[in-house]
Amino acid sequence: MTISTYTDLKASIKSWLRRSDMDTIIPDFVALCEADLNSRLRLSIMEDRATATISSEYAALPTGFLELRGIQLNTNPVASLSYMSPQDMDRIYGGTTGVPLFYAIVGNEFQFAPVPSSSYTAEIDYYVALDALASASTNAVLTKAPDLYLYGSLLHSAPYIQNDKRVEIWSALYEKAIKRIQIEDKVKIYSGNALVMRAG
Repeated sequence: MTISTYTDLKASIKSWLRRSDMDTIIPDFVALCEADLNSRLRLSIMEDRATATISSEYAALPTGFLELRGIQLNTNPVASLSYMSPQDMDRIYGGTTGVPLFYAIVGNEFQFAPVPSSSYTAEIDYYVALDALASASTNAVLTKAPDLYLYGSLLHSAPYIQNDKRVEIWSALYEKAIKRIQIEDKVKIYSGNALVMRAG
């Protein structure tokens, strides 16, 4: 069976479980799998870039934000911001305005110090959560590694089904699929970095 959409995945899970009474609960297994993948995976296909105008001490994180890769001000020259804890920001820069030099993440917002003295354009590189299959039908990880979603969803069915002897197999296959996609991603990222031997 080809697994390229949410509908395909649910049908495959149902087939693997050999149960006809789980249509309403299978979406929960998929959602639990997605939560685990968002927690564990940091792949190039999960990278995104956004720009934002910052003109105050706080600015909202981009939608779907998982983890920051880098943040810079698109000034001339470009200025990369460094991390500083909110406590140190308040202690060192409390009440100070100017060109931001540091950032922190507080709840669902960035905090900047010094507090911007005018408006600046920030460029944010970050990892974004996978598009939820329940609303998007497919996403980059399902397209690249449908087995990852299948085995992860089957594994997350275990507490509901109880005493399923296949759990260890599903767990091993899930971990193998995670390791494989991580290795493939590293090969993709670093391809072309090998030394090129030239004829003398």
